[in-house]
Amino acid sequence: MQMLEQLARRHAPGDEELQYLLVYLRDYTDADGLLPASFDSLVRESFGSLLDRA
Repeated sequence: MQMLEQLARRHAPGDEELQYLLVYLRDYTDADGLLPASFDSLVRESFGSLLDRA
């Protein structure tokens, strides 16, 4: 989750939709800050272009 937040801050600072999504996703992270595998498709769809830059 931390990586997604950093990518969004660095590469899409004005994207409010991604910021709201990050807030929503925080509720589903485990103690280590990881999302369940069931969120993989949502993360790829929403952050795919940012993940390509990582």
